[in-house]
Amino acid sequence: MLIIGDCEEIRKIYGVLERFATFRRPGAYLIDVFPQLEALPLYDYLSPWRQEADNIHRQDSEVYAYFWKRMKKEIEEGTAPHN
Repeated sequence: MLIIGDCEEIRKIYGVLERFATFRRPGAYLIDVFPQLEALPLYDYLSPWRQEADNIHRQDSEVYAYFWKRMKKEIEEGTAPHN
């Protein structure tokens, strides 16, 4: 999905939502149906699920950290909105 617009923050949020909707639906990966496969090292070679999950986690963590650090800075400066 191509997310366009002028606001970088909105693009970041929609990126997280897109990844959530695409990769976290039940049954998206065989590992969801058969969790025992996680214990088999051979399954990691046959399926990219772990690498994709790590990539998603990294991307989402960057977005959350961006907003968290910004909020912390605004609170310290006293410029954070009161809502």
